[in-house]
Amino acid sequence: MSKAVKRGSLTLLFVILAVVGAFAVASSTAASRPAPREVVLVAEDMAFYLADAQGPAREPNPTLVVRRGETVRLVLVNRDLGMDHDFVAGALEVATPVAPGDGSTTSAVFEAPMEPGRHEYLCSLHAQMMRGVLEVR
Repeated sequence: MSKAVKRGSLTLLFVILAVVGAFAVASSTAASRPAPREVVLVAEDMAFYLADAQGPAREPNPTLVVRRGETVRLVLVNRDLGMDHDFVAGALEVATPVAPGDGSTTSAVFEAPMEPGRHEYLCSLHAQMMRGVLEVR
């Protein structure tokens, strides 16, 4: 085997190893990302409520708190029969599809900005009554 063929074989081997190594790093990075934190809002009686809030402490249109850079899956459950609702945080470019008023559920996944701040969220169909604050800490 000539030196040129050996050199070409070694170069090809290094390229293959580099590609396999890059793939392994990318796969382990993707696998190590935590699943998005799920925040469940219920649209009911023309207001948003946190799904786990009960009793007299149940606050309409609550302040939603997320951490900087956190990945969040916002789930909207529509319990307002006959009324369509959605969730929009325009400044963060987050919006769910419209959830029909038949008990439907919809969701959106987003990454919170790295800058702390307060951002309005609302139902684009009923913004006068259904609006709150999403706070990035």
